[in-house]
Amino acid sequence: MASLETNFETPDLSHQNVLANSDLPLVRPLYSPFIRHLDPEDREVFNDEPPLESACMEAEDGKELLGSYDYVIIATRGVIASEAIKAAHKLGKKVIVLCEKEDLSYPGNLIDTQGGDVVFRIPTHRNEKNRGMERTDVQMMKAMRENLKQMGIDSERTAVCTGYGDKAEDSDWHKCMHEIGIQTIGPSAEWIALLGDKASANKLANTTELQPPSSSGVIEVVEQALDFFRAQKKNISMKTILRDLNNLSNSENSKFILKDCHGGGGSGQVEISEDVSEEDFITAVQTFIAQGRKFTIDQFIKCNKHIEMQVMMDREGNIRFGTPRDCTQQRDKQKVIEETADFADMPPEQIQFLRDNITKMLFAGAEKLGHPYEGLLTCEFLYDPRECEFYFLEGNTRIQVEHAVSGHQGGIDYVQTQIDIADRKTLKSQELLDLQAEIRGGHTIEARICFERPVTKEEQQDIKEAFGVKVSTRTESGKPIDRLELPVGKGITVYMDNRIQEGGKMPKKDYDSLVMQVVARGEDRYEAHGRLVKAVESLQVEGVHTNKELVLGILNHPKFHVGVANSSMKIADGVMQEMQKKYEAGGGAKGEEQKIASIIGSVAKGEISAPEAFENLDFRQVFRLYLSDLKPTRSEIEDLLEAFGITSRDISNRLTKNELSVSENQLSSDLEDVFDAFGVERKCPNTIVDVLLVPQKIEPIFIAFLKVYGGVR
Repeated sequence: MASLETNFETPDLSHQNVLANSDLPLVRPLYSPFIRHLDPEDREVFNDEPPLESACMEAEDGKELLGSYDYVIIATRGVIASEAIKAAHKLGKKVIVLCEKEDLSYPGNLIDTQGGDVVFRIPTHRNEKNRGMERTDVQMMKAMRENLKQMGIDSERTAVCTGYGDKAEDSDWHKCMHEIGIQTIGPSAEWIALLGDKASANKLANTTELQPPSSSGVIEVVEQALDFFRAQKKNISMKTILRDLNNLSNSENSKFILKDCHGGGGSGQVEISEDVSEEDFITAVQTFIAQGRKFTIDQFIKCNKHIEMQVMMDREGNIRFGTPRDCTQQRDKQKVIEETADFADMPPEQIQFLRDNITKMLFAGAEKLGHPYEGLLTCEFLYDPRECEFYFLEGNTRIQVEHAVSGHQGGIDYVQTQIDIADRKTLKSQELLDLQAEIRGGHTIEARICFERPVTKEEQQDIKEAFGVKVSTRTESGKPIDRLELPVGKGITVYMDNRIQEGGKMPKKDYDSLVMQVVARGEDRYEAHGRLVKAVESLQVEGVHTNKELVLGILNHPKFHVGVANSSMKIADGVMQEMQKKYEAGGGAKGEEQKIASIIGSVAKGEISAPEAFENLDFRQVFRLYLSDLKPTRSEIEDLLEAFGITSRDISNRLTKNELSVSENQLSSDLEDVFDAFGVERKCPNTIVDVLLVPQKIEPIFIAFLKVYGGVR
């Protein structure tokens, strides 16, 4: 355990309500608060719809549930972590928040450390090198449990919420949590393994009428893949002839997809046209085999709608269903827009068909594993609108980002529901949940707001070669957010990553770029759509790139506007291509860097002076290139000044220093130890107004430094 002492920082146990490695931000935001809502007179009256509530029944008065718990361990981050913290507090529980040192804090109005909440700064990322109890993240959980014991917190009265992070579908991690005595919120490790493997999930679906697309099964040798390829090409040719005879489009089912059984979000998937030669097909298959992947080859349903059913199941085996949703609009196989599924073009019995067969599938799984599923589940389908046919795609053993669409449509708080199920509460009847949804009525649409930038074609190719996945964007990691104004309005609800509310910047590491979900409700699709467009248009963000243009491009597309869009239309792809062209035309991420490099080069050549250079530079961009995101080091500052030809002699001469007055309550004291790197001295320490002596030559850059890192306006 010696290695844990350097990675896991033991809390001060002199009192219970402590932070492990203080959760306060290292620097102050430029604007405090930097998030500003619209002025009250600009706001519309919000809906008077009843609030979302748990799908579980309340426990009987005075009766404590067997196995209930007091603390929710938040082993996730971002929007879902913020919502889980709020839900836990709503239920009267305390939270234990796990986050890495590189991560941002959650604000004090969300986490109450004086009231019993605890924050641990420990590594939480997935360890790919080891399995089982040797994993670093598992060892960290064991160490945390021992620290909780010393703090007087019984680990048996805790339960881990993994949200939709990488732990949520990590069966190995869940198995280890069970072995070390930590309860998890959600299904067992066995259920996660069963449904997380796409091949075994397909077998389970095949016990019902929810048939997956035609599949080869797990491929072990090239000959097996080639037999499937040839047989499917014959089937495709026959369908083409039949469609020609009936004057129907015949190009929709013209692909295959090689699919990693454990991949997700497009990772480990390769699409292959039916027109590809057998030699090229064999090459693709051999590549997958050589990589040691467990994979299948499936029929690719090109013209489809991506339909999901929200499922809940409690410990007594009760299965309940939420409202279905349409998640067809995706970018790089990541969803962008989700909305209430419109079943107008489907037979009315389709919803019941899905419910009946999902129930059969879960009963079959329970019989196989010896215990029922517990928690939330999302069953995903490809729906062919031409043939009114559903194809089973996969089952996700966790809450998902898009749960809010089903939640607002049906009136269910799914985050609270999963906590209640783990608390051994019983689900309400399906009749009651259906009545609740019917009373609410209307239509719900949601947009995911991500802080990300387009990538150039060169970057796209590099990422594909390195990771085998196509991406169109990259997260704006660690960048300061100069301004963030949230949308408000009738029927609008915003869920956000509360970390950026405290720190005024994106997390330093390349975490998920999702920072916000904007949900719009209306009496019908037309009204909900209009409200969402207005809300996204009113969102104001400065300092980082966002996907706002992508979201509005999809929402305003004629096919989406009238509700006839399907996957074959590639609406998001078309918008992304236009965004990428504009981004590359502006020089991309390298454009600003090249401008800065050019100006600095001119200083080095003596063509312009440092003060002249300062007048033409955006210092935030300069700092992003030269200094750390949170707290710069002396050597980084010295390198920055050296780039402008500023020597130690330039900053040490007391005769060329100006006085700069700064209120003490504005100045972040943890910056003092780098002042001397700028040659800055404090003339009047420990006074209400602090006077700093700043070298004339660098005064503009130092003032910019105070604004960015010291919170000085």
